Amino acid sequence: MDIFGSWKALTLIFSMSNTTLCFDFGNTRQKCAVFKQGNLVEVRLLEEHLEDSVLSLIQEFQPNFS
Repeated sequence: MDIFGSWKALTLIFSMSNTTLCFDFGNTRQKCAVFKQGNLVEVRLLEEHLEDSVLSLIQEFQPNFS
């Protein structure tokens, strides 16, 4: 099962030490998959306020780079 829906969606991947956030900005929904040490641990639907949602995830997972 494809957790991100259509492969036509723009997908951005940010690698953060042992944590990776994979953002999928699709036509109908925006999602983020959280991977730790290569294992999928969580999938979140992003809020209507996309910028705030992304910033919140970055704050929560404390990336080394932005």
